[in-house]
This record gives sequence, C-alpha cells and structure tokens, in this order.
Amino acid sequence: MPKNIVYLIIGFSVFKFLLHLAANASYGLHADELYYIALSKHLQWGYLDNSPLIAVITAFSRFFFGESTFAYRILPTLFSALTVSFTGLITYYLGGKRLAVAIACTAMLCSPAFLATAYFLQPVAFEQFFWTVGLYCTLRYVQTRKPVFIYACGLLLGLGLLNKYTILLYSSAIIAGNLFIIGHKRLKKSFFLRAAFICLLVILPNMIWQVQHHFPVFKYVHLVHQHPSFHGMGDYLFQFSFFHGSAVAVWLAGVSYLLLKKSLRPYRFVAWAFVITCLLLFILQGKIYYGLGAFPAVIAAGGVCWEEMLNRTVAFWRYNLFVILILPALIALPAVVPLLPFPLTVRYFKLMSTYTYFTEPLTWEDGRVHPIPQFYADMLGWQELARKVTAVYQKLTPEERKHTVIWAEQYPAAGALSYYGGRQLPPVVSANNSFILWSPKELDAQTVIYITRPETDTIRPMAKNVMLADSLTSAYARERGIRIYLMQQPSEQFKQAYTKQRSRFTE
Repeated sequence: MPKNIVYLIIGFSVFKFLLHLAANASYGLHADELYYIALSKHLQWGYLDNSPLIAVITAFSRFFFGESTFAYRILPTLFSALTVSFTGLITYYLGGKRLAVAIACTAMLCSPAFLATAYFLQPVAFEQFFWTVGLYCTLRYVQTRKPVFIYACGLLLGLGLLNKYTILLYSSAIIAGNLFIIGHKRLKKSFFLRAAFICLLVILPNMIWQVQHHFPVFKYVHLVHQHPSFHGMGDYLFQFSFFHGSAVAVWLAGVSYLLLKKSLRPYRFVAWAFVITCLLLFILQGKIYYGLGAFPAVIAAGGVCWEEMLNRTVAFWRYNLFVILILPALIALPAVVPLLPFPLTVRYFKLMSTYTYFTEPLTWEDGRVHPIPQFYADMLGWQELARKVTAVYQKLTPEERKHTVIWAEQYPAAGALSYYGGRQLPPVVSANNSFILWSPKELDAQTVIYITRPETDTIRPMAKNVMLADSLTSAYARERGIRIYLMQQPSEQFKQAYTKQRSRFTE
C-alpha cells in the first residue's frame, strides 16, 4: 500500500478521534451508559437484554482510565476512529486511489449517524467496528484465498456476538452474498469449519449462560418488537436517508456501483450483504441504527465510484463534492455531537425548528416534538436525582436506614443512583432489565424509597404511610417529573407490584 494512502487513512482516523475527544465530557453520562456501568460491576457471561462484552469493556475502561464521563468514552471513540481506518482500507482494496479513500473517509466523518454513535459507551460503536473489520477480512479472503482472513472472521464473529447478537444478520447476509456470487464450490469447507470452531469457542460460555437462564434473549427481542422505531416502508427509507445526511450520495453510489460494474462482480457480495441486512431489519422491525455496521463497506465502494466519475472532470467538481459532503455536516454537527455549551445547543435547536421547520431530530419516542433531541435529554438530570434521593435517605434515622430499600422502577434511574449515589446509598433494587439478576425475588423492607412516575393516589395503597418526598425538576431531562416517594410499612399490594414487574422479564 502506498505511503500517501496510509498517511491519509491515519490522518482521517486521528481527526475523528480528536473531534469526539473534544466533546466527550459534555452534558453527562447517557442513561444507557449508566446502565452498562452498573452491569460492569456485576460481571457474568450474559445478561437478560445484552451480550456480556460491553460490561467487560466498561470494567476495563474504569480500571485503566477512571470513572469520569470522559474516561468512559475513550474506548468507543477509539474504536469509531478505527472503523474509519478500515473503511479507508476497504476502499483501497476495492481499487480506490487517494481520491477514493478521501471521499469515503470524509463521508464517514460527515455522516450524522456515525457522528452521533461514535462516542457513547454503548455496543453500537463496537458493533460498527466488528462488522466493518469482518467485511474487510472477507474481502481480503476473496482476493487472496489466505485462510488467516477466514479465521479472523470467525474470531470477529465470536467477539461480535459477545457484543451484540445482531451481527448474525450481517454475517449471514455476507455468506449468502458470497454463495450467490462465487458459488459454494470455490469456498473451502475446511477453512470455514475451523473459523466456525473458533467462533464457537469464543461464544461457548455465553451460550451455556443462555441455556442456564432459558434463553432470555428471545424474551427481550419479543419486548423490543412491541415498540417499533418506524412506521411502514416510507418512514423506514426516510430515516435511512436522513440518518446519513449528505453521505447518502456516497453509499447509494457504492451500492449501485457494486451491482452494475462488471469488473467488481467478485465483490458484489458486499452490496448484496447490505441489501439483505436492510431487508431483514425492516422485516424484523429492528431499530435503524442496528444496521449501521453495514454502511462503511458500501461507503468505501461509493468512494471508488465517485473517484472514477470525478477523474473524468475538471478539479473544480472534485472540490465541490467535498463541499457538498462537509458543509451540511458542519451545520448539523451540534445536533449530533455535544460540542457547544448547553445553552447554545438549546438556542441552536430553537433556531433550527423555527427557520427550517425540520423537527425530526427533536421528535422523541413519544411522538412529540421537544426542545432538544432525546439522546441529549437522556444525559441530563441524573445527578439531581441522585442528590435528591440521597437527601431523602439521610433524613432517616440510623435505625430506619438499616431496614431501607431503594427501588427504582426503571433501569435508567437505577443506573444513575448506582453511579452518582455511590457509597452514600444502599444498593439500588430494580425489577427492570438485567438489574433483576442481582435484585431480590421479593422485597421485604420496613421503609422503601420508591422512584417512579405514577401520581400519589396510585401509590398510596402500597404502604401504610406514603409521602411524596421530591421529584426531578431538570427542565430538559427526559425523566423530568419522575417522583421520589418515601414509603413506610409497605403493603401486600406493593410486594405484588414488584413481583409482577419482575415476571415481565423472567417468565
């Protein structure tokens, strides 16, 4: 590989890393990040709603970098930068030169979808990395027939499954695409059997855990399907396009180029893998960001396509393409990366909705338009909640504290109290998501600090004495209005409510 290509790929990757590093400490930890931090303090080979790798990565981050917001986001930022690197490598091995690599990497940098998911401590950033590197290894195997690349695919598939099970969709689509394009006779079964064995060794502990816990992953998938993230094919395609902003011009070109260019027939499986994955996600009602890992490869092909077209034109049009890619991304940057101080961010979204009437980023899962995006709102209010719960707890007498339980009805509040409450609070109980694994089957306490949304009249029958102690008042927090109840001498109805919530995830 020429040195100028290597330096170019490194340059784009470093820029990606530094861009997010500059904003990593802004606003606060996201609700999901707080949840994964809680999981990392109870390491095991599986969880009810997640694969185990994210908990291990979180524990690793805490051990080596510390417990700050900035520290927890170092690794996802690094892996996102590496995803850009492998996009550049795929571009080169698809036949692209310097211009193609620059276009593909610029598209990766300018995609709002990749900008918004690059810094959160969530499985998404690592999923994109595993999918992209897996595709790279498949491509190199097709080109070289060296078994080391297939063995690497087996390892990556295993690690990807420990990160998130959705990698099965993409890996299945890649295999189907290869069989369709080059046929099964050219695929050496011995290589694939060894790769499958490597994958099996990696995921075996998690498979045993799933068997022991009666495959909770299927229960969780069923719960997710009850809340689809789009409504019909039109909404799905709109979100697909909007999610990548101006980079849509690159990945669409890549899919078309792979399917129509005769010289790229051996690599047509890349396009088919992308198409099959997208169709499967639509059929299964998966969230749009589940398929982000399939985009880097077609973006790489798009870089090659645009290079071929632009080489036939004057230099002006080459620069014009970069302007088309970069300018919308610069305008949209505060909407996906928390670079601005929060008051300026609020002002930015107010101006956007006033002058453009474009409110898609401000539409939450409840279908209503809010002042800021939901993923920003999920970073706010948690410290206030922990502070107020701590104040309620400290007002109890030492004897009352010995028999007090904190029950957070939803996992975001439980994660926030576990992280921000620290040693000032007793262990937080929740019958929601994987908190169930270490929460008691039954609650038997004289005093309960209950964090929930229902109003006092609904809660009053649950205990002899019920007092609304406080509530979350942070103006822009998603959980604004969540109530903190102090309950003494809980009733049988309270115990039944707790058991019923547990059964939603365990039965």
